[in-house]
Amino acid sequence: MAKWTPKHEAPEPLEGPVVATITGGTILWFVLFLAQLPFYGWFDDRDLTWWCGPAWPERASA
Repeated sequence: MAKWTPKHEAPEPLEGPVVATITGGTILWFVLFLAQLPFYGWFDDRDLTWWCGPAWPERASA
């Protein structure tokens, strides 16, 4: 396999509050995850619980 070489320069890093952006995004992701939990039965009825992964022991052992 041939060695990959870039054909253009890498873009400049983004400026701004990087830590705040990552922290805010993580918190938003977690809040949206928690917002889905009341609908677990709906997901289970439609066999869509794959997104829960091993977080739910009864599904992980099935």
